[in-house]
Amino acid sequence: MIFAIANAGVCLFIWYSVMCRGAKSDGTADPQIKRAFVLLSFAAFMAGAAPFIWPHRIVSCELILSISIGYLQYVTSRFWHHGTPEPFRK
Repeated sequence: MIFAIANAGVCLFIWYSVMCRGAKSDGTADPQIKRAFVLLSFAAFMAGAAPFIWPHRIVSCELILSISIGYLQYVTSRFWHHGTPEPFRK
């Protein structure tokens, strides 16, 4: 159960970071980036909620994957402080 709670917390962070990036993106953002954000936010929500909805036990590799995605979001967040980064503009 502790893995499920930890995973839910990490997935909540991933979902929140994607929502923040979506809010910072503007009309110049590449549509593929916007679609990727939608997919990642949906996946983070489902991965965090799944153990509480369906009978599924989180294993360590799933938690490690969630942590690594969350860490990637954290490390790259500095590039989004002033809106959509140049490489992601259309």
